Amino acid sequence: YLLSCRMVGLQEIADYTQAAIVIEWSMQGKYLKMSNVVLSGNVDYGYASSIVRFECGESLVGKVFDTKQPILVEDVRTAPEDFFRKGLALDEGLQSIVFVPCEDSVLELGFFKQVSTVPALVPLCGGYVAEDHSQIIASIPCIAEVQMEVLALMARIGYVPNKVDT
Repeated sequence: YLLSCRMVGLQEIADYTQAAIVIEWSMQGKYLKMSNVVLSGNVDYGYASSIVRFECGESLVGKVFDTKQPILVEDVRTAPEDFFRKGLALDEGLQSIVFVPCEDSVLELGFFKQVSTVPALVPLCGGYVAEDHSQIIASIPCIAEVQMEVLALMARIGYVPNKVDT
């Protein structure tokens, strides 16, 4: 579920998702550091984040970089203790924060409103970030007919699918 952050600009992501702040964290030496930021309005959170750094696996940014799985903090007030910038986020009025893995970095999106899902960035890059494969497959026109045809062909040649094929 990785997005190539090079394919789309942070401002475009901010505009599309209505995020108040988008921070790109990239590995610089042995630490993840802020490499780019887009702010909407007067958001000091982004500036303060420029002095923070994380090791791989440390805090939410490091965990997302390590696992390549997104993390949604739906309500910043109930954020886990390892979200070290929680007080700063609350001071800025951020209500939700989403951490999205990219190929070689992490995007952090902060919202002045509460969000309940990880934003899909499909229209921006022609790929997807955190969508379920079954939803993507189901959205393909005539997929049921294609799946039936494939199964019929597999039966005709005597192929027995394994877990990877299903």
